[in-house]
Amino acid sequence: MWQAVPIPYVCERVIAFSLPDADGMLVVSYEGMHWVRWREQVSVVHDARFAEYVAYDPGNGVAQWRGRSYPMVGLHGGPAIRASARGETLEWRREAETVAVVRDGVTEFLAHCEDASGDWAAVTFGADGDWFALGLPYRVSVWRRVPDR
Repeated sequence: MWQAVPIPYVCERVIAFSLPDADGMLVVSYEGMHWVRWREQVSVVHDARFAEYVAYDPGNGVAQWRGRSYPMVGLHGGPAIRASARGETLEWRREAETVAVVRDGVTEFLAHCEDASGDWAAVTFGADGDWFALGLPYRVSVWRRVPDR
């Protein structure tokens, strides 16, 4: 079962975002770098010193921030993880504006996400498969795996 993480406003226009994990994820925009954390409480740390491509290299798909390297996906592609170790795959269904988790051809999870631009979209699992994110030019959405009840 998947649960949406309630993310506050991050930025006006997303360029790329990192693979989500239990701590949070990094978002790069034209306004700066934005650390979205959800470990204790969901919040966003904005760093305007690193706007656009100051610390993000779309050529290698990596952003550098606070001494750490982050693989990024988004406008320029990147190393998205589209399949989990549990046999799930992620799909962005542009026409329906939905993101789906599919296993063995069966849609196990479906969420509607309005795409205000129709420009680019990227979906990725986190490295552990317990998180996934959808990035669109005007939003980033994240879900975490929760135990079935």
